[in-house]
Amino acid sequence: MKKFTLVVFYTVLFSSILVAKNKSNDLLNNSDYIAYKGRGETVKEAENNALEQISKYFSMKIHTESSEYTIVSGNNKSQTELQNNIFMESQTELFAVHYTEPDFNKKQKIYEIIAYINKEEAWNIYEIRVKNIIDTFDSIVSTAKTENEYFKQILLYKKAQFFAEKNDLEKVIQFAYGLYSEKAQFYEYVLDELSSIPKKINSISKNCTIYIEQSNKQIVDEIKNLLSDLNIPLTETQENANIICTIDFKDNKQVLTAGTFYTPSFSVSFTNDNKTLFNYSKNLKKVGAKNSNVAEQRLYTAIITDLRQSLFADFFAN
Repeated sequence: MKKFTLVVFYTVLFSSILVAKNKSNDLLNNSDYIAYKGRGETVKEAENNALEQISKYFSMKIHTESSEYTIVSGNNKSQTELQNNIFMESQTELFAVHYTEPDFNKKQKIYEIIAYINKEEAWNIYEIRVKNIIDTFDSIVSTAKTENEYFKQILLYKKAQFFAEKNDLEKVIQFAYGLYSEKAQFYEYVLDELSSIPKKINSISKNCTIYIEQSNKQIVDEIKNLLSDLNIPLTETQENANIICTIDFKDNKQVLTAGTFYTPSFSVSFTNDNKTLFNYSKNLKKVGAKNSNVAEQRLYTAIITDLRQSLFADFFAN
């Protein structure tokens, strides 16, 4: 009886080992899964090693050609690599990667474990995110295509670029290809649409020359810089302009015993044949100092900072 029990025990144990090995082979060699074996002195190290290999798999699928789409400058290589790693980790965490039971290799004295993603299961989760981002991007681009005013059209295309950059749209689709290429192909058109935006803006800008009416020089210079970032040409002659930019600036200066203070307000409007295309206005908080020169410096610092952060950025972000 004992001999029979012992035989059964070893038979079950041997069968369990075979099942485990077969499962590992099924995962590693099955196109329905993305699976990698990890090794480590502890189970956690083995899990992290397997997850790292999954991340490397996806990093091979993502082409970091983001400079063409970048709105906010920053081409630092190490920074880009760090951002890519963060992106990769955030995506793989989304799927709650599965792990096999750890196997202890007595000969090498390490744990071995397989991290795996079921493509169909993961796609059902990931496509929701992909579609939500693409639907919003498509909506902005569609509005731009139907816009008759060139200046508004440029702003809308820039808004689409900003949205794509903010939401890692290019990487999201490349990641989708790595996850489930057969189903990700449906969204391939978005990358073509995104890459065509700079050419569209350059073409449109030829019909969108702006003349800035005389005003405070520092404010005018900053607006020129911002328009240059949008690739919109400027002219020094009003007759050659399609659009007029008007600046209304009030510093609301107060000279008090305690010092010089300003409560600035300003508005910037772009018009075509007296039709307002874009308007921005702001009342800033009081700034000042005991020294009048310092107070004036703080005034323009506040105005320039607000223009850089909000004149067009607010439109892009909302």
